[in-house]
Amino acid sequence: MKKMQNRDEHGCKVQPATEATQQALRPPISLDREIDAMLVSDAYLFRGKDRNALEVLAFRVLGELLRMNPLGSNEASFMSQISRLVPGKTDIEYQAIYQRALDEWTEAYGY
Repeated sequence: MKKMQNRDEHGCKVQPATEATQQALRPPISLDREIDAMLVSDAYLFRGKDRNALEVLAFRVLGELLRMNPLGSNEASFMSQISRLVPGKTDIEYQAIYQRALDEWTEAYGY
């Protein structure tokens, strides 16, 4: 019997995983590696900006998360990554960092 596309072994229809689902299932260590690899590159880095400045780091992390998951919510992943990279802040400070990065990203790229 020929197996039908987009059906499981019981014949039930299944949907392919969305990019958001794939990111949600991505192990945290894998996400850490992807963010770390991006940070050593020049991705999302504008001329004359200090790559070690907090606002630049936050902008770049958000940019990479948006690249990996353009349609989903990236706030939880951002908070996880920024607290890993810049430890010792309060939740309110991390929230403010996220909001500023999101505002700058929206201003620069319109979304």
